[in-house]
Formats: sequence, C-alpha cells, structure tokens
Amino acid sequence: MSQTYCILLSINEENIEWAKIHYPQFWNEDLGDKKRTSFLLSRALLLQTLKTYYNISELPKISYNQHQKPYFDSSNIAFNLTHSQNFIGLIISSQTTTLGIDIEAIIPRRNFLGLLQRTFTTPETQWILQSESHDQSIDIREFSQIKNHPPLNNDEMIRFFLLWSAKEAYLKADGRGLQGLNTLCLNPKRSTMSGDLNKGTLLLTTLSIADTEALNSIALYLPHNLLADLSIKTLAIISHHQAIYRPLSIKWDFQLLESDSLPS
Repeated sequence: MSQTYCILLSINEENIEWAKIHYPQFWNEDLGDKKRTSFLLSRALLLQTLKTYYNISELPKISYNQHQKPYFDSSNIAFNLTHSQNFIGLIISSQTTTLGIDIEAIIPRRNFLGLLQRTFTTPETQWILQSESHDQSIDIREFSQIKNHPPLNNDEMIRFFLLWSAKEAYLKADGRGLQGLNTLCLNPKRSTMSGDLNKGTLLLTTLSIADTEALNSIALYLPHNLLADLSIKTLAIISHHQAIYRPLSIKWDFQLLESDSLPS
C-alpha cells in the first residue's frame, strides 16, 4: 500500500542554496524576500518528493479551489503545504484528498485575547488558559473584558498555538477555509474533535530548532485509516548540495479523533 508522507525542510541558507541550484525555475524575483524564499523551498520540496517517491519528474500544474486549497490538475496525488519562520512542511498522499498540515512559530502575537475570542470556543479557551496563574473555572466572558490582561505565559502560548495549528490543518484538509470554523470543536482533554469532516485524526505537537530555544507548533490532519502508513521524514542537504530523506521520529503530544473514528 502506498504511504502518506509528511516531509519537513528547515529554512536556512544551505537549503536555500540547494533549491536555487537544483530548482532555479522556482526563484521568483517578483515576490518579496520572505515570500520568494518560501515559494522556492516549498516548490523545491514538493517536486523533489514527487521525483523520489512518485517517479514524477516535472511539477504538475497546480490549481486552487475557491477557498485556495491547491491541487494537481492531472494527478490523483493530493498534497498540502505550510511554512513558518523555521520550516517548510509538506503532507502528500495518493490515497486521499483530505490532508492538512500547519506549522507556526510559537512567538508572542498582538492581541492574543482578541484572537482567543474570535477563533476558539469557550472550552478551548479554558483549556488554553489552564495554568497555575489562572483559575481554571474562569468565566471567559468576564475575562475577555479585562483590558489590561497580562501576556500569555509560555505554557499558555504553546497550548494556544497547538490548537491554532490544529484548526488550520483541519480547515485546510476540509478545503472550505473559514466556512468550517464555526462547526469545529477540539477537545484535547478527551482526545476528540468534531467538525464537518469524518473518520479523521489530528496529530499535534511542538518542534524545536537545533541549538536554539525556538519552538514551533505542528498539526497534521489525515484519514484515520492512513495513520499506520504515515511516514515522517526530513529533507536534508549533504555534501555537494545532494538531498537525502531521513526518518524523523516525532512524539505527538495529542491525537484527536473524530467521533466516528473512535473504537466502538
């Protein structure tokens, strides 16, 4: 059975140089610096993976649905891409079109409280704010009115971004963008979720950057029956700008199942 792959590529000068040498067609001078780099690396990662695992030598034409979910016009291979300050991430499979991935740098953001109000349900917000410094029984409606609320502490920021990435990955798999946000509910305490998809799994954890204290949240959504065949790798650049895929062992902090994926 064909595997589903999740591939990570670090954003660094060595990898940018590799992509510019081997995939100069993806260097777009019309884009700004950050977008140019992410476009180059994401397309290079996608085509390198197609060559390595699917024997496809040219990047198929990419189209987008009305909510900007990308797909190949002439192939049954489905994929989803993401990027943060530190990583490019790819999930790809020929077994399903319902795939989503999101990676976020865990750093302070403006107006965390406003984002909590707009993006998360009350139970999700209570889970994010559970800590020794906040009462777990806090009334979110009252709490949201406090203008001078202190910044989220580190643990709260991690939980915030874990759920943020989870929602992004789910909605990208759904393919309908924000239309599915109001019906999506996540419950990390019970390892469950509910939304407009079915028979799926969300995997959540954090990724660290070697020799730094930087953290990223990562979330994958895929059908539950493909979980056993999920292969996670990094694309590493070795001497003479050669690319190799190395297995990556990830310990997932949370695995959320949709109700119809739960064992009976």
